[in-house]
Amino acid sequence: MPHLNLENTLKHLDALRGTITTIEEPLRANLPPTRAVEAAKELSAIGREHFDAYLKTFADHDDTLIIDLADRAMAYWAADAKLVDKAKQEVGERAELYVKAGFMKDRAATVLNAIFPNDDEVGKTLATVRPGTGYADRANDCNRLFVALAPRRGKVVASGLMTADEIERLGAIAPRLLEPVRPDDADAQAADRLRDQAFTYFIHAWKKAFKRLDLVISEEGQDIKLPSLYR
Repeated sequence: MPHLNLENTLKHLDALRGTITTIEEPLRANLPPTRAVEAAKELSAIGREHFDAYLKTFADHDDTLIIDLADRAMAYWAADAKLVDKAKQEVGERAELYVKAGFMKDRAATVLNAIFPNDDEVGKTLATVRPGTGYADRANDCNRLFVALAPRRGKVVASGLMTADEIERLGAIAPRLLEPVRPDDADAQAADRLRDQAFTYFIHAWKKAFKRLDLVISEEGQDIKLPSLYR
């Protein structure tokens, strides 16, 4: 939604975080956050139009269902946006690593070819290195070149064409390329859980508010179509 931005919407998440994080068994979020905000604002607007009847109908006077519904939806939006931003950041970092690995691969192949043009083992290694576009292909190429460089390290470093540190970085970059985009670490799990907790906090309020408003409008005999979350 154009009018939503993470900085402003985070205020809703921060204000409700204390309550949201007490939810022990959150539901799995399965609703586009923008749709949650749109529908919550629509339902809240209808609720305000029928607010007096709503309060007369229900003895507990739980007016927060109507007033806070959009805030809860925006808290869910913010929690989801933070999770998406984290994933995008991880994808971007991995893409940069892929480019760096390509540069290191080309450098290593050039150095090996220049220093060991008549080495049969080096020739076989260079013959297996292909332009391949996949992450696994690039990781495998870097690993093959590192294996070829390792026993020849002294001569390579002495040539001045490649440093010992560069050789080590070539060997270290291959496994990093094969790591999943979303590592199953504590930060990722916490962000995912917060998103699900915020969704649960919103959806429980939505269901209750929807049922109550549907009853109020029905008793008033009005033909008003309440918004749907899934459409």
